[in-house]
Amino acid sequence: MLVFVLDDESLLLRKLKRVIEELLPEAEIRGFTKVSKALEVMEEEAITPDLTFLDIEMPGISGMKFAEAAAARKSDC
Repeated sequence: MLVFVLDDESLLLRKLKRVIEELLPEAEIRGFTKVSKALEVMEEEAITPDLTFLDIEMPGISGMKFAEAAAARKSDC
């Protein structure tokens, strides 16, 4: 299972990743502080996360825009 975690606050991002690692030890968890970087990784690696934890209010591109892009690539994300 591929899990993306997006939050512009690094401390919260690390904490959420640790919690998810404890709950889903088999998951590959990738954290991002910028929506643009997460979108770039999806394009470059031709991947879409199975599960995403989003901060809605982020600088530049909102978490909701990421959700729309991920859902367009994989409807069950």
